[in-house]
Amino acid sequence: MEKQHVKNKKKKCVWVGERIKKETVTRCGEKPYGLNSKRTHCCNWKLHYKNEKLVRKELRRCYWKGCAVTRQRRIVTTWANRKTKNGKCKQRRRCTTVKNCSCGKCALIRRTCKWTGNQLWKRVNHGCTWAPCSEDGRQKKCCTSKRVCKGDVCEVKRTCKRKGPVIRRTDYTKCKWVTVATDQKRRRCCDWTKVCEDKSCSHKKVKCSLGEVLLVNNEKKYCNWKKVSDIGEREYCCKEKYECTHTKGTKKCRMLKQKCDFRGVVVTKKPKKTCEEKMDGNGCTQNHCCEWTEVCEGGKNCFPENNKCGYCGKKTCPTTAPPTTAVPTTHVPTTKTPSTSPPTTKAPSTSAPTTKAPTTAPSGKNFCVAEGDPHMRSFTRQRFNFYKMGDYVLYKSNSMTVHTRVKGKYIFVNSAVAAQLNDLEVVASVNELGRDWLINQNKLVKLSNGQVYKLEQGGSIRCVNDKKVFLTSAKGDIVELLFRPRNGQGPRGMINVIITTDNISGAKGLCVGPSHNGAGKGLFRTYYKGGDSHVATCDPSKLSASRQKCVDAGIIKDDLDTCAVDVCNGLDPQGVRDVEIETGH
Repeated sequence: MEKQHVKNKKKKCVWVGERIKKETVTRCGEKPYGLNSKRTHCCNWKLHYKNEKLVRKELRRCYWKGCAVTRQRRIVTTWANRKTKNGKCKQRRRCTTVKNCSCGKCALIRRTCKWTGNQLWKRVNHGCTWAPCSEDGRQKKCCTSKRVCKGDVCEVKRTCKRKGPVIRRTDYTKCKWVTVATDQKRRRCCDWTKVCEDKSCSHKKVKCSLGEVLLVNNEKKYCNWKKVSDIGEREYCCKEKYECTHTKGTKKCRMLKQKCDFRGVVVTKKPKKTCEEKMDGNGCTQNHCCEWTEVCEGGKNCFPENNKCGYCGKKTCPTTAPPTTAVPTTHVPTTKTPSTSPPTTKAPSTSAPTTKAPTTAPSGKNFCVAEGDPHMRSFTRQRFNFYKMGDYVLYKSNSMTVHTRVKGKYIFVNSAVAAQLNDLEVVASVNELGRDWLINQNKLVKLSNGQVYKLEQGGSIRCVNDKKVFLTSAKGDIVELLFRPRNGQGPRGMINVIITTDNISGAKGLCVGPSHNGAGKGLFRTYYKGGDSHVATCDPSKLSASRQKCVDAGIIKDDLDTCAVDVCNGLDPQGVRDVEIETGH
């Protein structure tokens, strides 16, 4: 029982004596480091505490920390311009800059500047002004000012004298009514100045201004395509007349009359499709289908657009190879079908069964027309008028390039045509008849009715008569030219142009649209940009003989002066040195 009692007795512990504590601390501060420099200095201390009271401290080690900070002070004195109440002068300017630099980097602390010393300046002014002289006259008055300063004390000397004649000036205003547009007049007033110097007088216009417009009659015309049936469209044109009043920058208009009607013929678009079976060399068959849009004008003049062909459906192949003796009898008719079928351009206009349709899609022709003054019709059937004089690109592609020269006084027409039919040869019309043609700007060809001139690099010129000519490019594109004699409609009469081509991808020029009106350079002998061409000077006696030589060659009007100067100055190959006359073949 005693042993068990000892085991269960609890132990008790208590703190005896003084409480001792040791602590290590680091203390830092800035100390001088060399000349004008400071650096952080740190020391490690070991502190001994008894009952929370410091009884002893031990220095373990001290060391420098970080980079030294050096304060730099710089004083710079320079001459500078200074503005004062008397004007600009020069004075010495003293600037003090203080920087702190540490670890190779410096930071600006402050910068102060002040002016020191005397002000130094000297100024001389020369100027002339108009000064009144008598009641309505004036005369130049020229003055010289000289200013000398010593410190803040300045002295100014000024001398003036009159020079030149006495000029009398009178201002007056003239007003008159001017027509600015059809049915539109405005009052125009101009300020004039009359200047008399001795006995001679001159009048000078200062400025002009237009008064307010009281009444304006405007006409507006517009056309668009309107549906007349499910597949038919027709051009619908309207003419509107407005009466407008302009007052203080505001415009108010009201419609007086409107008249609309249909023009042209009905244009229909009808989708077409043909399919047939084709066999390859392995005896496999597959449907080959062609789709296009048949465009007809007035139920006639049908041509295809947007041709697309391709294989469709499942490909069928025989399980066993056909005998060699049966190949001709079973497949010869299908291979000969395309050669006996009608031309591809006629396929859309026929409604033959699919088993008798042509093997290829109709390669429809694309048309572009430039006629009259001039009325344009693009490949996409867009109609517009082109009223700008100059040389322009009518059609340009990889196969052919056609330029047209638009001229006229009151009515603008196609007065000349030039075309590049292959890579090397360019042909250009010479006069208002279709018989004379200039080849490569130095060779004249005269054709008779029915003659065909073949170009060396491909292409030809076929003269039906003096009013109708066909130009054919090396790749098969056709340009039909209809010459109309001189009838007061331009310097050379009028030429109607019809371009026919198979492919219009990548085409440029007016045949694409009115925005493609690029300048036509390089095909005509001279570039006409809308004004009269400049002709170089030449000895009159030589120029007369050169002109007669060009006349004998058949060159007239616009190209005559250029040809004469080229022959006179011997400009080759751009000019015509020896004009060669050749008949067609």
